[in-house]
Amino acid sequence: MMMNGFKLNQKILQWLFLGLTSMTSTASAHESNPLGYGKTFAEANSAETIQVSPETRDYTLIQQQIMAALFRSRQIGQRLSQYDALLDEGQAYLENGQDNQALAAFAQAQRLIPFVPESYFWIAKAMVAKKNYQHAEKFVLHFISEVASDKASAGWHLLGRTYAKLENKELMKAAYKNAFKLKGNHSVAYWLSGANDLAEFNEHALALDWVNLGFTQHPTALVFLERKVQLLLTLDQWQYAYLLSWNWLSRDINSQRAWQVLIEVQNVNKPLGGLKQDSLAQIQNLNTSTLSGTY
Repeated sequence: MMMNGFKLNQKILQWLFLGLTSMTSTASAHESNPLGYGKTFAEANSAETIQVSPETRDYTLIQQQIMAALFRSRQIGQRLSQYDALLDEGQAYLENGQDNQALAAFAQAQRLIPFVPESYFWIAKAMVAKKNYQHAEKFVLHFISEVASDKASAGWHLLGRTYAKLENKELMKAAYKNAFKLKGNHSVAYWLSGANDLAEFNEHALALDWVNLGFTQHPTALVFLERKVQLLLTLDQWQYAYLLSWNWLSRDINSQRAWQVLIEVQNVNKPLGGLKQDSLAQIQNLNTSTLSGTY
């Protein structure tokens, strides 16, 4: 499966245990075959037909229960395989913009194994894609409530996106802050989408925190440098945007946006705070050396 930590083994063992308990109680009350077909245990082993000791009778019943449990275990394995296949199918549909087909696949997976919360997360994502935000909120909240807290980061992020679409700024901020606390190694798109939602509601400082954390996890993704520069300019932190632009150019000499920022700073005579000219010269020399390959 795409997500871990849902304690499937415990759930499966619990399912098997419930099946065994049910069969044992049925056999005790009705002396019936635990597989539910053919003659009852009493009919098959009556005194008129065969003499069986109590120990043999108990052992035979246990054997039948074990066989029934193994059969049920194979059924569970088949269901898990079908569950995984349906989630993969739904994600493929979702990536291709086929939201209705994706939702149908996720819903089928949820009906197949309802106690695994992963399907609720994907149903919520499909709901967001379909702009059905109220229903998306319900499904993602169910997902968050069912998974371990250290696995809920993606759920909080999706909830933040949902509240952003619902234009509920305070709930959006709260959801993103929870996702940020849990962190986790997520994709570039994960961090950028969160930062964009926050910036759209003028939460630029929190958006910058998101970009910084995403950049620590994906240090080669230059798109984070561009986003950081944009946010720093919005926060009127020109001196940091200026320095970061040199860092950006040291990685991508052809970045027109990085050159543009440097030109903007010089043209508008923005103050560079406590930065000294010799420090700026050292930074420029360092980046020039890096670009030429001599450093």
